[in-house]
Amino acid sequence: MSKNFLENGDSIKEITLCLTLNTVDLSHNDIDGDDIIVTLSAAPALVSINIVGNPVMNTPQFRKKAISRMPRLAYMDRPVFEAERLAAEAWATGGREAELMAREKWRIDQQNKAKEERRVFREWKAAKVEERRKQIADAQATA
Repeated sequence: MSKNFLENGDSIKEITLCLTLNTVDLSHNDIDGDDIIVTLSAAPALVSINIVGNPVMNTPQFRKKAISRMPRLAYMDRPVFEAERLAAEAWATGGREAELMAREKWRIDQQNKAKEERRVFREWKAAKVEERRKQIADAQATA
């Protein structure tokens, strides 16, 4: 659907009838207005959108609005990562302050996850070293 002089949500409303459509290329049209988010979010299987080259991309907070309204969206001109989704959803419900808090919480959660993974690895490594030590001791005792 790229390069077709599409202008708004009404010009693409038929995609909501495509129950298995998961990717749509709307690049380089004349799409403007937040109603495009309403239309795109009504497409039941949509997970990937290319919308680059449209005036709507200059709308303040457009990406955050789209991500927060479309929970299945995994790609919109670039990947939608977990941290961005959490921040966009927080922004939609609580504004900039909630977004910043969500980003900080995600960062702390990632740090804690990494610490836990390192701890588990150290324990696994120590268990393997002890296991090997016992194997050597048993081999020496039977020899």
